[in-house]
Amino acid sequence: VPLWKRPYLFIKRPRDRFKRETMATNRAPKNSRTTQCACGSERMYANCCEFHHLKGEAPTDPVDLIRARYSAFAYRMPGYLMRTTDAQGPEFNRDAFKWEQELLKFSDQYKFKRLSGDVLGIEFQECTYSGPDVAYVQFRAYMLGPGQTPVEILERSKLTRYQGKWLYSTGTLVEWDGPLM
Repeated sequence: VPLWKRPYLFIKRPRDRFKRETMATNRAPKNSRTTQCACGSERMYANCCEFHHLKGEAPTDPVDLIRARYSAFAYRMPGYLMRTTDAQGPEFNRDAFKWEQELLKFSDQYKFKRLSGDVLGIEFQECTYSGPDVAYVQFRAYMLGPGQTPVEILERSKLTRYQGKWLYSTGTLVEWDGPLM
């Protein structure tokens, strides 16, 4: 059985700063060729975010990074989220265990599909650059909170490019509708 199809994945800590490896149950699709990606691109997971998740690297396009991170939340992949966060940014947490637990708690509190199985996903509003290594992506993310309550978040994220790969630096909630936990 290939590693990505196992219920547990070994997650290597970002930038080798964390020596301990942990195991986390993920919710990645069992058949990535027939399952629509959680990011809402309408592509199958195998043709969308799976490559970035399996390789564990940040994409070379800022919009693709936001897509891959959203689907990493949906599929419960804290290791990917940690590896694609800028170590110089305020979102980075040097306490890897605590950070991983916070990410898993967020992923567990929200649902990223309707009961019907339809993907909620994200919608992009703009992507602007303030130099070759800084981009701002504004997007609307859709989730379901407790009792299937719709949650809609409008975020403006700052991304930085490091060695050709985009990393999440920080995000500002512009507006939201629904319960934030």
